[in-house]
Amino acid sequence: MNGRAAFAVVGAGRMGQVHIRALAGARRARLAVVVEPHPAARERAAAFGVPAHASLEHALADVAVDGVVITAPTSRHRELVERCAAAGR
Repeated sequence: MNGRAAFAVVGAGRMGQVHIRALAGARRARLAVVVEPHPAARERAAAFGVPAHASLEHALADVAVDGVVITAPTSRHRELVERCAAAGR
């Protein structure tokens, strides 16, 4: 660990790819894991050298994550925020 905050990105679509690239190149934060239900999008995210999971719970349980960037569709934000908060993120 190099002292950078570790982030999960939830949603690897168009906006998720923007955040994944930003975190992959950040100096004070790092991309730790990607959560995406669609296999093709998971494969694109895995190209950044981090695990890509279909399940949010699996990702939060397996990886030390300091924060979460939610880029899933807006209609899912509340549910995802509540689940992340329940997991202490």
